[in-house]
Amino acid sequence: MLEAVSWALKIAGDHLALVSILAGTAAGYAAGLIGETYFIPESYPKRRQQAITVVVTLAVSWALTTATWGALVGSTPFKVRALVSISAALLAPFTYPYIGRFMTKRFPSVGSIWSQAK
Repeated sequence: MLEAVSWALKIAGDHLALVSILAGTAAGYAAGLIGETYFIPESYPKRRQQAITVVVTLAVSWALTTATWGALVGSTPFKVRALVSISAALLAPFTYPYIGRFMTKRFPSVGSIWSQAK
């Protein structure tokens, strides 16, 4: 087990940009779920709730990926970080409906609007 952890940390240390992309995307999912669960009124139409969730997920994923990458690998130019981060962040909203459905199935109190999508 210790060897597996050591191996994973070595790979993460060698690929800090990838670590920042994954961390930023995870933060985008978390922000989307938190916003959807606690801040978006249930009285909003379904499409508007979904649109807000997509925008929040995209924006947080992009911003935190860019910031984390800058903190971990400061030598990369900002324009490169921003371009790669937005490219990766564009994928986050497409996978968010699956995350929302999964979290609602595991934790019904989440009540994702995406769990009703079809």
